[in-house]
Amino acid sequence: MIAGLAAIILFWGVMAYIYSKTNHLPYPTLSQLAVSSKRTALIYAFGLSVSGLIFLYFLMNWFVPNLQLNPLFMTLSYIAIGLQLITAWVPFDTELNGITGLIHHYVAITEAVLLIPLLWMVANSPVLPASIRFVVYCIALVMVGFIPLGFKTQKTNRFLAVQAGYVSCFHLAVIISLLYVAIN
Repeated sequence: MIAGLAAIILFWGVMAYIYSKTNHLPYPTLSQLAVSSKRTALIYAFGLSVSGLIFLYFLMNWFVPNLQLNPLFMTLSYIAIGLQLITAWVPFDTELNGITGLIHHYVAITEAVLLIPLLWMVANSPVLPASIRFVVYCIALVMVGFIPLGFKTQKTNRFLAVQAGYVSCFHLAVIISLLYVAIN
């Protein structure tokens, strides 16, 4: 359980650090903020890699067994974390014409979309009571709502808030679920 919380805290710590160093820049995504300097790019890459691998360890060893999740959950988790590692190490270039920009862009979108079925599976956990399942379903629906909002705000400075809100929803649902299981 601690590993999951540590991974989430590390992820948001890295994002907060990158934002604090680059918030004056007019870039609309976390990835674009990260590549604004070599230092932030390395911190982003290492931070996403370490937090992703810790999160994967947590999923395999605590979350999936305790919530009695379907094996498909782990398969999608491996794919999502693998895509996160690609997103971390294949830098976003400022022009999507570049091959790294295209790879980064489509891998990041695919990774983000995978979070919704993962939450849906959490919401179907036989361990969670109806009230927690309802909350997780609602959070997943909010994430679905963020998708068209993301496309609408993609070329604006508001996209960063949409991106952060989307990932925060996923993390919130995981924390609610793990706290319920840990307390009961």
